[in-house]
Amino acid sequence: MATMRSVRTVLAAVADPAASGQVAASKAVELAWLLGAEVVLYHACYESSLAGGAFFDSPQMAAARREHVARATRSLQKLATALGESEIQVRVQVEWQRAIPEAVARAATRADADLVVAEPRYRTARRQRGLSRP
Repeated sequence: MATMRSVRTVLAAVADPAASGQVAASKAVELAWLLGAEVVLYHACYESSLAGGAFFDSPQMAAARREHVARATRSLQKLATALGESEIQVRVQVEWQRAIPEAVARAATRADADLVVAEPRYRTARRQRGLSRP
């Protein structure tokens, strides 16, 4: 278990980089500020309509995936710029990954993260159905 002094990197798993009210990212920056750590904003993006598949993949589909990742990266960089004003070093990483929990775990390992802050993947949909916790 990490002690307060040993936390050097906090990874924030951001479900939707374009959404307002970034809970995981804000909490990660707050914790990093308190602990003197850096923050890695991570987003594993996946869109099933762009997945292609064994017989349906094409150069156009690959280009659409790259643009999807680039758009998510721009959104996350914009968020990092806004959050980085608190004198915390904030890095950004976006990947095309289907298995989100495993992707977050691998990203945390690569970043040598001591702490991971995550938010629900479909927070808005859960709230609309009345399934979110108070």
